[in-house]
Amino acid sequence: MSSTITNYSNAINIGFPIAGVDNDSQGFRTNFSKIQSALGVASTEISNLQLSVSSPADLILNNYEPFEVFNKGDVDDGTMVFLTGNFNKPAYYNNNKWHVFTGTGITLTGSSYIEDAADVNATGRLLLSSSQLLTNRGTSNLYATASYFNTTAASTATLAAGTAGLIKTFIMSADGGDMVITVTNAGWKSSGTGTMTFSNIGNGCTLQYINSKWYCIGNNGVAFG
Repeated sequence: MSSTITNYSNAINIGFPIAGVDNDSQGFRTNFSKIQSALGVASTEISNLQLSVSSPADLILNNYEPFEVFNKGDVDDGTMVFLTGNFNKPAYYNNNKWHVFTGTGITLTGSSYIEDAADVNATGRLLLSSSQLLTNRGTSNLYATASYFNTTAASTATLAAGTAGLIKTFIMSADGGDMVITVTNAGWKSSGTGTMTFSNIGNGCTLQYINSKWYCIGNNGVAFG
């Protein structure tokens, strides 16, 4: 960020008081007021700089209260702080928003990435709990791990292209007619779209988006076309 301190410090009369002269008291008050304003701006800018970091890997443990963090401007993406008070949790800044790790475990609002890690270990359960009730002529939600459907007649839906590594699971939980899902960039086709047909309750499959295509990595009774 660009400093604005000089806008205030330049207004200070550095030639006052004048030696050997009975100086006007108002001159002292005016200079003191300008000095106070300049120091206030300097304090704000220094606090903002303490929050800014150059790398998402940096973690600043400065014990900020939430109101001190969320009111900060000019924060770089990747800035991380530790919130005290009732929070006692890390927060990070990304895409012009603060994201807070919440819950008794760690729940991240927003997207997170683990890069260049040899292993990711979880001592306990790894819960991929997001799901979507996929309706007739609906579009599968790429942000929900599982899409399930209860058909009452022949139904259709679509699955768009994903992002590298994305995993999607589909389940037929009630069968009143076949569900045919048209898949963009189907890995079981040489190119273009493919279909998945669910014809019985309990049919399900898991897909993963690899090398710009959806590939089936687990299947229970689904027909691919």
